[in-house]
Amino acid sequence: MRQGQGTLLCIAIGLAFVLAASLISLLAPSQGTAYAQTTPSASVSIGEDTLPQGGATYLAVGLRNMPQDPNDDGEFHPDLVFRLDLHRNSDGSWVEENDCDSTLFGKNYHIDTWWRDDITFFRGTDNLNIARDCPTGSYRVTVTAKNNSTNTTIATDTRSLTVLEGPDVDIGFSAQPYYRGNEIDVTMEFSHLNNLQDRSGLSYRADIMKIISESSMNFADDCEGEALGNVDKSQDANHASSNLADTPSGSVDGNDPDGTVEKYGEVSSTCPTGNYKLTVELWDSDQNELMTATKLFAVTTDPNATPSARLDLSATTVTPGTEIT
Repeated sequence: MRQGQGTLLCIAIGLAFVLAASLISLLAPSQGTAYAQTTPSASVSIGEDTLPQGGATYLAVGLRNMPQDPNDDGEFHPDLVFRLDLHRNSDGSWVEENDCDSTLFGKNYHIDTWWRDDITFFRGTDNLNIARDCPTGSYRVTVTAKNNSTNTTIATDTRSLTVLEGPDVDIGFSAQPYYRGNEIDVTMEFSHLNNLQDRSGLSYRADIMKIISESSMNFADDCEGEALGNVDKSQDANHASSNLADTPSGSVDGNDPDGTVEKYGEVSSTCPTGNYKLTVELWDSDQNELMTATKLFAVTTDPNATPSARLDLSATTVTPGTEIT
């Protein structure tokens, strides 16, 4: 009986060791466990993975377990920097396109003044702004943490981004020549509106400037006919000489499935002879400019028009009884 009890006791002790070993195995962090990670890592995130030319979104950079300052284990190493780069896929080769946002990409950011806990940089609204002339295509945004003295990479991360065609406007005029006394038909074709992040509340502003010289222009409100300038023509007298007005000339329906909208206007028949520039701006719902287009034109006198004659007697002395022929 005692021998049986001893056997049972040995079995119980053996099971206890097995259970303890299993429990330790379950609780011990494996190499891939996130909370046990000690290897430096970097991450980059963006608010939108598709943007039109001229579009904007937020970008955030995360740094974790970065090397510590040898003289202060509470701060980052003084040589630690991170860098942001933008590359475009060109037939399988990645081409540097940092100029698509030169304020953000292509430079080193020093972070030696921050505590070395998990840190997120650049979290904000619309801090990534794609230039309007940025080529369309597939991109990758890369963050690289490195030792600036040795140029050694510590950690890196990449996110994909697609750049689509941004909004555009094609300005068309009726057939030349443009003679004084005749109206000029204007067509403004807005395109690629369906690539915009927010297509509600779009509007446009169209203004005509008279070119005085290479460096001087004046507003030409008397040239702005239907759908150009201020919708309320009584506001023209308040036109500033250096800035476009802050009221739209008309609305633009951004919900068209094709992303294309045509608007029509007129250059007034009262427009004097001279050289002019028509500027068209597309605005979002907050009247932020999304794009701008311009077109030059000239108003001249019709050489075949019948000359008009007028006798000016204001500077002539006429003796009473003199016959004027």
